[in-house]
Formats: sequence, structure tokens, C-alpha cells
Amino acid sequence: MESNIKHNINFLQELVRTNSVTENEGEIQNKIFKQLKLFGLSENEVFLQGDNIVVHIEGKNRSKAVMLIPHVDTVDLGKESDWKFGNALSAEIEDGKLFGRGACDTKAGVFAAVEIAQILHEKSERNEPPECDVYCAFVVGEETKGKGIRQFADWMAQEKVLNQYDDVSVIFLEPTQLEVDYGSRGNRIYEAIADSQNGIPAMENMFYFLINTYNQTTLWSQTQKHAFGSTLMNATNVNSDKEEHRPISVRTIKKKLKIHAKGKNNHVSKTGNISMDQLAMDRVAGFLWETQNLWSSQNPQTSKQILLPVNIETQKTKANQTPDSVCIEFDVVGEINQQILKEIVKKHDLEITEIPVVDNTTEIPTKVTAKIDMRTIPDQHDAAHEAINRIAQNTGVSLVESLGGSPPSFTDPQSSIFESFHYAGMQNDLRNIAVGVFSAASDANVLESLGPLFRRIKKIIFGAGNMEQAHTINEFVDLRQVDKSIDILLSTIEHWGKIPVEIN
Repeated sequence: MESNIKHNINFLQELVRTNSVTENEGEIQNKIFKQLKLFGLSENEVFLQGDNIVVHIEGKNRSKAVMLIPHVDTVDLGKESDWKFGNALSAEIEDGKLFGRGACDTKAGVFAAVEIAQILHEKSERNEPPECDVYCAFVVGEETKGKGIRQFADWMAQEKVLNQYDDVSVIFLEPTQLEVDYGSRGNRIYEAIADSQNGIPAMENMFYFLINTYNQTTLWSQTQKHAFGSTLMNATNVNSDKEEHRPISVRTIKKKLKIHAKGKNNHVSKTGNISMDQLAMDRVAGFLWETQNLWSSQNPQTSKQILLPVNIETQKTKANQTPDSVCIEFDVVGEINQQILKEIVKKHDLEITEIPVVDNTTEIPTKVTAKIDMRTIPDQHDAAHEAINRIAQNTGVSLVESLGGSPPSFTDPQSSIFESFHYAGMQNDLRNIAVGVFSAASDANVLESLGPLFRRIKKIIFGAGNMEQAHTINEFVDLRQVDKSIDILLSTIEHWGKIPVEIN
């Protein structure tokens, strides 16, 4: 097998042993460039482009191009003493798994691209060029603001690279467990500010803003024909500091309750699907609706709320998740059947505790702020913006959108590049190569945001490794997947290069 990873396993280990946390990619780029030059690539075949390294191997069909794009940077190392082998950059191998920061995200992809560049160069030297032009771009800064992919896009625009081709497929080498992903979620980032208005405390306005937004995403999830699932909203850093947000008001209460919901499987799955009834915030919302309906049925003469939120705490363990822990403190201002309350709590899989009340009063902040990270899907990026602003207006919350968001990426899974991936899977003992949606944002989103020139090209996400391992302590990659990913990519390039150009 041409791409037997055992032939060059030392270089993959060297990549993982090289610290390349974002903004510190110089050393690893030097090693990659040196390795490519050792393979004999000429100045026309490998060159520096800004902070990136670009490889270009000319093919037989000069009207088509495949671009392989791994990022060389990683997130921070974390507490090294918590790592297996006592080192975040050990690159030790155990049971066929290579451990270390960036092993799957995405130094396995970097290694695959280096190997492919070597193989295609050597074939070209034997007058056996690839079926189409092939680029490999080793980019920096993916983990933050996409610095490298922006530089690469600027270069392509300035040099009119895309104008040379009738068909271009860009493959972002991210950990998908060899699944071929045709899209990834976008995001919009906001600061939400709730003030006390018309006698309604700020925290209640913020709470109902969050609940109504979650309810909207549930409705959206029923309309999707692809595997993106629903638009998701991550609410973080809910701040109701009474000292900061004075003056405060005081109200009389009967008791205090704390409701705690822990998320179950609430990350986006490999195929992008999500079980909405398992989300922590949704389970709290269901609890609130049922208790309020119970109160209303027992007291039809009033529509007053019985449970009034006074504090919200949310936690999430990974950036691509909705909150996996929601803890909300309520003031109870009416009587409710305790047995039925317990049944509702059990139904929604919540933990409930009663907080001792000393003087039957509570202090209420007059201002509450929250950071909102809305993860969007195709056809809903702008609709989500309109909806969240409408909900904010209806609930007395003001929104300020921050810079840094990007639209979702999407490529029609019926495109010929997917036909080629399926062919490659069959050639490499994968009878049915999986197709789905990437569970996190990537440089594909950044490229999508850079205008019509880049929106028209196909963007696919594929690679060795499990996204669940990314950014975690004891991150690893299965070396068998690395080996297989190289073979699949080579077969895909060969097959797709022979297919007549698609008319978009």
C-alpha cells in the first residue's frame, strides 16, 4: 500500500510533539516546509504564502482542482499532569492510538496532506501526474479567527487561482471518523441585556427570552431535510450581580426552589441530529410550562406566574454544545400541589431542592446580561437573526451582535465529489462511507463568509479522528484511520479528476 503510515510514523509523532498553539505556529510550519523540500518538491510545487505553506501539484486535467486544507494550530495544552504519559505532547502510541494535543485536530490531517504531497510529487516525477490539479494548504489560526484561511483566500483572489478552473472541491481535513461531511453549522454571537420593565423584573425577561428562543429552535428542527438538526442557542455567562446592577427591588415570597437539569447526549452527533427533549434548558422549560398550566387550572381567575426565576447558571463542557448543565433559582409566590410537582420534576429528569428562606423576601437585580452563541444551519442563518431579535423585543431584552460570527457551509451531497468518495470507500474496504454534517464550526465557515467567489466552490469536511476527542485531555487519533484517510483521499482525487466538469 503506497500510503502505509508505518513508513513515516516518526514524522507524525514529530508533528504532535511540536507545540503549535494558535499564534505560535512558526516551528511546526518550518518542520513541514523542510519535510516537503526533503521529498524533492520544487519551488513551484511548494512555497510560503503569508503564514501558510502551499503545495501545488499540476494534474492531467487542468480545468479541475482539489484543495486539501488542514490547520496546523491547536488549542492550549491544558494541565499537563492530567495527561496520559504526563505530557500533552508525548506522541506516545498505545493500542494503535497516538496521544497528544492536536493528534486528531488536526495533525493527523496535516500528516495526511504531507504524505499525499510526497506521493503525488513522486508520481509526477515518473510522468504519472494526478488526474487533476491538487493543492495542499497548511493554514494557521483556525482555532480562533481563521487567520490562515483568510490569507489563503486573499492569495487565491489576488492570483485569480479559482478563475483557472471550471470546478473546485475544497476538502478540510478535520476529524470526522472518515465520514464525508457536506456542511457545518454557522454561528452568530450576541450580548443580551435585560432590564426591569413594566413591573417585570430583569431576570424574568431574560429567562423568557431564553425559553422562547429554545422553543423556536424546536419548531425549526421539524423542517430540516438534511442532517443539520436545528439551530441551537448557547447561553453563557448569565450575569445578575446584585452589587453591579443596583438599585434592586424586593418582593415577598413563600419559598425558594432550585431546579437543576443536567444535559444527556446534548452534543451535536456525527450526523448533526439532536434530541431536543434531552436538552437541559428545554427540560427546565417543560417543567415551567407544566407547573404554570397546573397553577392556572387551579387558579383560573389569575394568570400570574407562580414560579419567578431570580438566577440562572449555565455550563457547557465543549464549544460546540448547548449548555449541558442549567441551574435556575425560583421564587415561589403561590401554593402548588407538592405530589404533582414531584411528578413533573421526575418526568423532566430534574433535581429540585428547596432553599431555606429567612425573612420571606428576596432581592431582585434590575439588570441581567448574557452572552449568546447561536449555532445556525443553512436557510436559517438570517432567519435566526430576525427571530431572536423579534423574541428579544417581545420579552424586553436588547441585543447587540458581536463580530466574529460566520454563516453555515453547505455543499449538495449529490455532487460528484461525493460519488468519488463513495468509490474511494469501496476501493478501500469501506462499503458504505458515511455522509453527514460536521458537528462544529471550521474554516469552511470562514471561507463561506468571504463572498460569492468562495461560496460557489464545493466545501467538504473529512478526516481521521473523532471530534469528541478534539480539545480534550488525552486527545488521540487511531492510526488505522490515519492510514485509511490517506488512501481514501488519493482514490477520491483520482476518481473525481476523471469526471466531466459539473455545470453549477
